[in-house]
Amino acid sequence: MNDKRFRKYWSFSIFLSLLGTFELEAKEEEKEEKKTERNKDKEKNAQHTLGKVTTQAAKIFNYNNQTTISSKELERRQANQISDMFRRNPNINVGGGAVIAQKIYVRGIEDRLARV
Repeated sequence: MNDKRFRKYWSFSIFLSLLGTFELEAKEEEKEEKKTERNKDKEKNAQHTLGKVTTQAAKIFNYNNQTTISSKELERRQANQISDMFRRNPNINVGGGAVIAQKIYVRGIEDRLARV
């Protein structure tokens, strides 16, 4: 009778150990599948994700026909009238009588549109 019990418990313990082994294998396979899915998702997202992008720019706008007279140049020329300042530039004329009534005329631009 002892022998029957021993066989019964022994077979039951083997059954449980096999069941546990199958359970562990199933969990390991499940972990592997999840890991594979995560890697696929990472690869899929990596295809659509840019790395660090750095841009640099400087805002430079050059006027091709710009006339600039600096304060140093004003001192150097020692001009008493506006016409003296623009005398060297053939595209600019100064007209009018009194100093307060003088107008600056730029070739190709009406006097109303020239901002001076």
